[in-house]
Formats: sequence, structure tokens, C-alpha cells
Amino acid sequence: MKSLILLPGMNGKTSLYARVRPHFPELITPEWIEPEVNEPLVDYARRFAETLRPQITEPCMLGGTSFGGMVAHELAAALGLGSCLLISTVRTPAELPPDWQALRHLTVAGEEALWGQPRFKTRFLCWAAWATLTWELSDGAAAVETRLLHGDLDRTFPLECVQPDQVVVGGGHVLPMTHPEAVVAFISQSRFPSLEA
Repeated sequence: MKSLILLPGMNGKTSLYARVRPHFPELITPEWIEPEVNEPLVDYARRFAETLRPQITEPCMLGGTSFGGMVAHELAAALGLGSCLLISTVRTPAELPPDWQALRHLTVAGEEALWGQPRFKTRFLCWAAWATLTWELSDGAAAVETRLLHGDLDRTFPLECVQPDQVVVGGGHVLPMTHPEAVVAFISQSRFPSLEA
């Protein structure tokens, strides 16, 4: 039996995939584990990999939306997967849009510096924002083949900042909710790599 794992965005709501789930009975949508204080994204993904490994059967396909795509990219490397599906996200930190990059000066003081920002209302959101802003793509993740599905109306990560493999016309940032048919087709066209480790 194959495994399909899709990670949610920063808010952790796995209901993001409610309209995709009926097409993939093997779908696993894990909840986030608690991050350590000022834990880099790469380290978080490695710890997360150990909690997911027992749930995974071969072959396995991994993906994620928004922040979940960034974690999935690093998680794919930690699990020894050769490929990863990305939805409404960025492949590298260099693709983060200017409004995100403008916040980088706050990261020197750690995740606590983001607690006063109105859009980051919980400790997890503060950490996730900090981890995004301080993310350095690991060598392992750089070797992972990625496929990116992106909406042309995405305001969080505007289309001009990324290089998608497929563009959803009229699609915003939460494609699994608004354009599930495009997400289902995107997943269905992808292959299931085997776990190496």
C-alpha cells in the first residue's frame, strides 16, 4: 500500500485537504509536532521525520502547501525521498517575496521578536514565521526533485517570485480548498518514489 503525506500550512489545519481526501484513501495529514525554541526548519524537519517514519509504507509521496511545502521539502531529504510535491509555496528562501524578506531583520533576536506581529498570534505561528525567515535550504533538500503547483492570484507568494511547473488560473493561496480538482490532477500525475532509509 502506498503512502501519500500532505502537510498543512502554518495554521496546522488539516481540513485544508478535505476536498482532496476522497480521491486518495491512503492520504495522511499529520499534525505539527511542537517545535523547540528557535529550532531551525531543517532540524525541525529531521525530528518530524522520525515521528512520521513508522506511519510510512513504500512507495511514498510527500508534499505540502505553503509553509508545509517548505517543511515537506526538507522532510523529503530527511526521509531519503527523491522527490516532493509543492503547492502554493517557494522552493528556496530566495523566492520569498519582498514583504517577507523585509522582516528578516527581526530574526536576529529569535522567534520571540515576532510575537508582537499581528499576523502571528500563537507561539507556533511565531516560530513558523521565524523558521521561514531564517530557512537555509539544506544540501539534501537541494538534491530533491520538486514539482510546484501555484495559483496565478496567490498573494502570499506571488507568481512572479516563483517558477512553478503548473499554474492554476484564478487560483489563490489555498488551492486544495478552492481548486481541489487541480490538486488531485497534480498529485495523480506524479510518481511514488521509494524510501531509501
